[in-house]
Amino acid sequence: METYRSGKFSEVIPSPRAALVISLAQTNDGTIWMGTRDVGLLYMKDKELRTIAKELPDTKVNSLLAIDRDLWIGTDHGLVHWNGSEIVKSGVPALLQ
Repeated sequence: METYRSGKFSEVIPSPRAALVISLAQTNDGTIWMGTRDVGLLYMKDKELRTIAKELPDTKVNSLLAIDRDLWIGTDHGLVHWNGSEIVKSGVPALLQ
């Protein structure tokens, strides 16, 4: 995965080979979030790639919306919220859970 800044591309992290990334966002703390088709949510922090899957309503992450340090995560089975430390349903309308 690369980023484009100041007229050039630079590698941010090696591409995850076992996951098809279908959504991407970056929170203002520098964390890069990747929603995958079937592995859940990946994120890069401190140059280490990590996975979150068990707290998600579905492992297919269709959309990501970063607002400050928070991340809204849309799946086929509902919307959840990363509050900076964990995935929660608080603040998500019941219709969207």
